[in-house]
Amino acid sequence: MVGLILTLGLLIVAYFFVLGDLLYLRKRYNQQKNTNTFNLETDVVGRRVSNLSLSSLDGKRYDLQKLAPEGILLIFISTECPHCTPALERFLLDVKDIPLLQYALIIEGDDQNRHLQIKELYGKDVMILRATNEIIQEFQVNAFPYFVFIKGNVVRYHSLIYEPLLESFKQVS
Repeated sequence: MVGLILTLGLLIVAYFFVLGDLLYLRKRYNQQKNTNTFNLETDVVGRRVSNLSLSSLDGKRYDLQKLAPEGILLIFISTECPHCTPALERFLLDVKDIPLLQYALIIEGDDQNRHLQIKELYGKDVMILRATNEIIQEFQVNAFPYFVFIKGNVVRYHSLIYEPLLESFKQVS
């Protein structure tokens, strides 16, 4: 009986920690949703992008600075992230009416079966590139999924949440 009470107590405490994190992110989203940047205390926004090269799942190399001169949204996901697939699916639904936005999927992780699964699901619609430690560090990606928008070789957006960026694109479209 004591074990059950302790377990329930721990579950309640964990619930409030998660709820607190979600409320914090929602508050930050609401504060920033009408701006072009949503910066969770990082200094990445405004930084010039290094000349990085990434490879696709089939080995073709892409120069990050030449990928999309008008801007590109890099969507960082991990093969081990349980939140990445639902977030990506939601993003693809939300972005279908925004033809101006170019984006690429950057996959972190070595699970080749998951890479093939992602390529089968999204490969015809989305450019899929392999993440490197260098690019993860360059953009200070510390959680997945993560969204980084680059335009004119400068990071314009850096966040766990993509909605504020899409709102600014909808206003332009």
